[in-house]
Amino acid sequence: MLLTSACSKDEEEYMLSANDLEQTTWKATLTSYENDGKIYKTLYILQFYTKKEGNWVFMENDISSPKAFSYTIDRKIILFNGFLDGKWTIMDANSKKIIIQAYCPEKCVIVLEKQY
Repeated sequence: MLLTSACSKDEEEYMLSANDLEQTTWKATLTSYENDGKIYKTLYILQFYTKKEGNWVFMENDISSPKAFSYTIDRKIILFNGFLDGKWTIMDANSKKIIIQAYCPEKCVIVLEKQY
C-alpha cells in the first residue's frame, strides 16, 4: 500500500519575515489580561521603515509623538527594543494580520492589522 500526502499552498504555514514588514504601517491593539480578571486594551500605530527599525505612536493620547523602535524576527519570535521590549511569540500571521503573544508578566496579546 502506497500512501502519499500533499499540502496545498493554502495549508502551508506562513512564516513572517522582516521583508513582510518593511515600509508598512499597522494598527496594533494590545490586550492585557490581569490576574484580577480585568482586561485592558491599548491602541498603537506601528510604522516599519526598514527590515530592522520603525516608529510607534500611542493612539490614545493626542500629544503622543513618534518613538523609535528596533526589531528582529527569528522564525516564530519577534524581538522588540523600544516598543513593549522583549520577545513575542508569533501565534498567527498572514499578509494582513499578525497575532503575537508574550507574558509581561501576565498574558498580553497584540493584534496587528495592516493599514498600508
